[in-house]
This record gives sequence, C-alpha cells and structure tokens, in this order.
Amino acid sequence: HQVQGMESSQSQSTMNDRTLRRGDFALLLLVCAMLYGVALLVPRVFTTHEAIHCQNVSEMSRSGEWLIPTYGGRPWLERPPGPHWLTLAGAIFTGGVGVDWAMRIGSMAVSALAVLIFAWAVAGCLGRNLGLMSGVILATMREFAAYSVGPEADIFLASAVTICGSLFMRLHFANGGDGRTSFFGTRPPAMLIFFALLGLTNAMKGPLFGMIFVGLPIVAFFLWNRDGFGVRRFSWAWGWLAMLVLGAAWPLYAYYRFPDI
Repeated sequence: HQVQGMESSQSQSTMNDRTLRRGDFALLLLVCAMLYGVALLVPRVFTTHEAIHCQNVSEMSRSGEWLIPTYGGRPWLERPPGPHWLTLAGAIFTGGVGVDWAMRIGSMAVSALAVLIFAWAVAGCLGRNLGLMSGVILATMREFAAYSVGPEADIFLASAVTICGSLFMRLHFANGGDGRTSFFGTRPPAMLIFFALLGLTNAMKGPLFGMIFVGLPIVAFFLWNRDGFGVRRFSWAWGWLAMLVLGAAWPLYAYYRFPDI
C-alpha cells in the first residue's frame, strides 16, 4: 500500500508539473502588463496602418456598419472586420472610441491571451517550467511586443495563428491523444475550438492567409513523421464543417455585397 501510495503521489506530482497554476497565469499577465502598459503611459504616434485601422473602427462605430469596414465612407475591403470588432470592443469598455490609448486595448488583450494559451499548451506537453518560460519568451519577442501595442490587423492574425498552433500542440502531444479517430465521431471540445478558430482566421486578415500559416506546418509534420494516427484524429467531419462555415461566411458575404472584391 505504501508503494502504491508513493506511485500515486509521484503520478500526481508529474501531472501537476504539466499544469500551470493560477499564480503562473497571474505572473504571465503581470509580465504582459509591464511590457505593454508602457504604451499607455508614454503613447507613440500611430503609424499609417494603425491610423487607417482606427479610422475604420471609428466609422464602424458611428455608422453601425459592422460587416464591411469603410474609410471615408467608402468600402475598405483590404481587411475583414474581425480586428475592427476586437479593437472597438477594447475601446468601448475602456476609454472610448477615438481615445488613442483605448484603441490599443484590444491588441494588448488578444496578445496576452495568446501568451497564456501558448504557455498552457507548452506546459501540457513539456512541463510547467518550460511552459512559463515559453510564455515569457513569446511575450518579449521584439515583433510580437511591438505589434501588441498597435491597433492594426497583423497582431490579431498573429495571435489567432499562435492560439491555433497551441491548441494543436496540446491536442496532439499532451496526454498522448484520446484515441478517437472516427470521421463522424466525437472529439474533445478543444478540437472543435481549434477548427472553429482556424476558420475564423479568415476574418482576421484575408481568405486562406491564416489557414496557410497554421495548416502547412501541421501537414508537413504529419507527412515527415508518417503519422497516420494524427491524420485520422484531425480528419473530423464536424471540425472541417465548422472551419468551412466560419471561414467562408465573411468572404462570401463581402462578395455578395461587392462582387469586384
């Protein structure tokens, strides 16, 4: 009984070592707040891309046209509306639309979410310490940190791609998978979220752009490792359907409204 108790204790300890604690998430949020909060205290002038994005958001707020961004009242079809919605939400719940620091909140929040999910995914695969370290590394990467305080589409796409990749890591590597491979069967809820978010990357910058960043490394990984089990797990009708419906929704709507898009 003592041996069984020790084995159970060791097993529980190993499991805990692959799980981030509440304090770990709080620490990562504090790191993000310290890094990105400087932009709220010492704001810089918006770049051209950021200024255009903020103009899109301001016009969306005034006109109530939530699906087709505009610039000077004309359709602005260079970007889908996803980043505009997130920027607008951050501004509404803080300083208000038109306040420059408030227009940065959406970017900062989505970036911090990507850091937390990436750290959680790595911890589930490689352990708590490496998870924490990976979260801090991502948060402090120069390009990621620079775009995290700027209101424009790129950081929303980068965060969505990062979260998708993190979910794939956690689903495929943590706990060895669950063995479910039926094409029309069930999968963990995280896999449905993975496919749904993969489709929603089309609403972040443009059709197929984010999907390629996520899909190509995954396909290459499966082919390189001849991982037939992984292919069967991610060959799931309901996940593909969710990805197709969510991914096609805005491009088809925009094409219906403006065929020359």
